[in-house]
Amino acid sequence: MATSDLPRLVGSPEQIAWAEGIRAKALVEIDKSRAEMAAHVAEHPEAAAEEAANNAAFDQAIKAHPDARWWIDCEDLAEYHLRVEVHEIIARAEIARST
Repeated sequence: MATSDLPRLVGSPEQIAWAEGIRAKALVEIDKSRAEMAAHVAEHPEAAAEEAANNAAFDQAIKAHPDARWWIDCEDLAEYHLRVEVHEIIARAEIARST
């Protein structure tokens, strides 16, 4: 996800500066996961739909947190919390498709 696609963080200038660093660190790890998934899809094209769903869910989860405080509160676990949200987003989508 391009930095320009991210929502502006809300908070004090100090909170925003701190949260931007935390978010950037989490995005580096997420980008590594995206690259691993893309490599997997290159070998297994049938996984392309799963990759697209994961990428969309990550984008949705990241955009859902414009509050600098959330990133600060989750500092060491931001990537973990985003991954949990991604699984929840995907599960809700699968339930919606099956009903």
